[in-house]
Amino acid sequence: MPFARVSAAPPALVLVLALGACAPAPSGTSAPSPSPSPPLAQARATAVPIHVVSQARGGQFVTLDETVVEHGRQRKKFEIRALDDEADRAANGNETATFTQPHIIFHSSDGKTLIADAPRATVEQRTKDVFMSGGVRAQTESGAVLTCRTLRYDGRTERIHGEGDVRLVEPGWDMGGDRLDGDIRLDNVHITKGNVR
Repeated sequence: MPFARVSAAPPALVLVLALGACAPAPSGTSAPSPSPSPPLAQARATAVPIHVVSQARGGQFVTLDETVVEHGRQRKKFEIRALDDEADRAANGNETATFTQPHIIFHSSDGKTLIADAPRATVEQRTKDVFMSGGVRAQTESGAVLTCRTLRYDGRTERIHGEGDVRLVEPGWDMGGDRLDGDIRLDNVHITKGNVR
């Protein structure tokens, strides 16, 4: 879902303030001289913390599509379908959305996809990073299957990073470890063993 935005002042409030400034002074008194307005450069809108909850209804899902423009054309980076989501905007303007039972399709620049499912996923609006947790299962079009405890998608590099009980199974291969770094196609992956926090 697109993250909600709140305007600095509701239109009705602006209208009331404007009318109040134009009201005539009571008889027998002189109207106070208006105080000088601050320069526009000094007027700053501050972000208001927001918490929005969206739930799927009537067989519909909560959805989010993230796209990028490349070479004058739009392409999807990822798309999410989920039972519900909670979007938060902090006072510093940073926005995140957390999805329940997300079904995510990651798209590579060459049109290949990786489909991933997990109990929860969080998306950071500024970086477009996606963090899936609670046990992740992901599969490519070619049939490679990745399972791990957590999976992070880097929105800048469009690579994935799996941690915890990593296992990658594809025809002729069955590899395991503690960490995985790879591309969306799972063609170029690096699996390592070691302690996972």
